[in-house]
Amino acid sequence: MAFALLKLLLALALPVVLFFGGGALMLHLSGRDQFPQTGAPESLPLNFRLGGYDLADAEAYWAWLGVEGQGAELRFLEIDLMFPLVYGGALLVSQLLIWAWLGRPFSPVWLLAPLAVTVVCDWTENLVHWHQLRRAMQDAPAQAAWVQVASLATTAKILCFTLSAVLLVALALWRLGRIWRGMG
Repeated sequence: MAFALLKLLLALALPVVLFFGGGALMLHLSGRDQFPQTGAPESLPLNFRLGGYDLADAEAYWAWLGVEGQGAELRFLEIDLMFPLVYGGALLVSQLLIWAWLGRPFSPVWLLAPLAVTVVCDWTENLVHWHQLRRAMQDAPAQAAWVQVASLATTAKILCFTLSAVLLVALALWRLGRIWRGMG
């Protein structure tokens, strides 16, 4: 029983450590950690805005960052193109491990689908932000339609990521129930 609990805890820890550790590393490597969120609404990074944003919001965020912050944001977005594979892979590995320990009770597509949407939306968000910020830094106007695409991608990313995290917790609780009942 203790070994099964330890395996379960490690499966849960893997995505948490990689998500938060990887996020902190990206912030540090890009220099974006030098521009922390303040109480001002424009300081909230676009990639965390569940309710979406428009061109004015994006431009306000980029103006708040200033020239140095915009450079850090570009570096962050470039690094962030790899991050969905890290956190998405870790979540999927953890989900599939627990799913297998449960005896593969349903199709793995139910686990893979929300993660795939999360990764694609994260890439879409990052690529659009990168391109639009570069335009703005070159004194070319950012494009409202593309910012709207990124906004929709951000919302879908956050919702699908949350669904994937909830699925992981639900699988872990299911597994924990079996462990406590002595069913392996």
